[in-house]
Amino acid sequence: MVAELMMNREKRRVTVFKDETKLFAGYTPKSWPHRDEVIQELCSFFKTTLERPGTRCMKVLITGGAGSGKTCVVKAFGTLMEELVERDSHFNLEYIHINCDENTTLLKVLHLILQEIRPHLSQRGESSNKLIQRIRKELRKGNKYIIVCLDDADSLFTKNAPILEALIRPEEWTLNANLRLSLVLTAKTGKVRAKLSKGVFLYNICEVIYLPRYRPSQLENILRVRAEEAYREGVVLDDTIRLISQLCRSSGNAREAINILRRAGNFADKELSPKVTPHHARQANESLKSLTKLSKQIELDQDQKLIFLAISQLIERKSQFNATKKGVWKEYQKICDEYGIKSKGLGRVLLEMWILEKITGLLAVEKTDIKAGEAEESIILSLPLEEFRAIVMHHLKDFPKWDVMKHRFST
Repeated sequence: MVAELMMNREKRRVTVFKDETKLFAGYTPKSWPHRDEVIQELCSFFKTTLERPGTRCMKVLITGGAGSGKTCVVKAFGTLMEELVERDSHFNLEYIHINCDENTTLLKVLHLILQEIRPHLSQRGESSNKLIQRIRKELRKGNKYIIVCLDDADSLFTKNAPILEALIRPEEWTLNANLRLSLVLTAKTGKVRAKLSKGVFLYNICEVIYLPRYRPSQLENILRVRAEEAYREGVVLDDTIRLISQLCRSSGNAREAINILRRAGNFADKELSPKVTPHHARQANESLKSLTKLSKQIELDQDQKLIFLAISQLIERKSQFNATKKGVWKEYQKICDEYGIKSKGLGRVLLEMWILEKITGLLAVEKTDIKAGEAEESIILSLPLEEFRAIVMHHLKDFPKWDVMKHRFST
């Protein structure tokens, strides 16, 4: 046993990675090839808002398929806005990023906006319309301006269109109104535009940006940039980059390509190879495909399904590549409370996570920050979050409470 631990420790010292976390879904790169112009275009839409605050309430809708760079674009835009405010302190502007894939009701979204504006303000028992009024009031009272990004807002359009229009169209129809709230929305399909009344988009009120899927040559450039950040110099062969871009040719999904690049490095480390070769890329691609297919065939019990849901929600909400085991347990408890299900204790949930790691291959465990003298264990996904969510949805479809739960997966 001791010899095995020593061997494993020695193997971990030999790695092709410089920083593997740069390939995880929660990482936002400083530059994103082939999307810089889109970021500049997005910034240009807000030129009037920034130069003459209160004269225009800007709204922008960004659409595109999975892995087209929507979230990276809006996060880069948000970073630029925050840097601008830091340089110009008299401008009271705040950028608020909200993940609507997790916060699936307009009420939750409004609570989060109000919480950002006034963190300690009581919000209990108020309707959406009342919360919108309070948001306007607090903005006027504090002389604040906000740009709210509703990321993955598809589900909001399908269920909350009338009230969402009230948020999108605050005081716009009032003469000489002081407009303080602007919006950036991302969605997986342009059809959401039709969900809103035509009046909202009259007179060029809303700008629309469509992100096409990446071409193989563009995927190559993205992979090269990310490989430089994550891998030791010269370990990823050019042929490996080209092969991965061709494997993802039909989907044009950068997240899928980056995940294959990461898994290829895992296979290289497993073989103690000094290079990441096309062979490792093919292994990674096949393992991800077989992993998705196999994981849908495995029978899971009720608690295991809810633990999967908790992991999915927590990683998505935190926009990180991992989630602590204790954090997953707390998220699992919240889900159980929401649906009136008796939850299990921490020990049992930790055991179930260990079982899921072994039987599905979808999860990996890493030791993270040292706290109180002990290493805290975190869960990492072995495939892209979008694919993991699809697997979770597949297992939950026969769940007794699926009818009230499926809104979490609206697209």
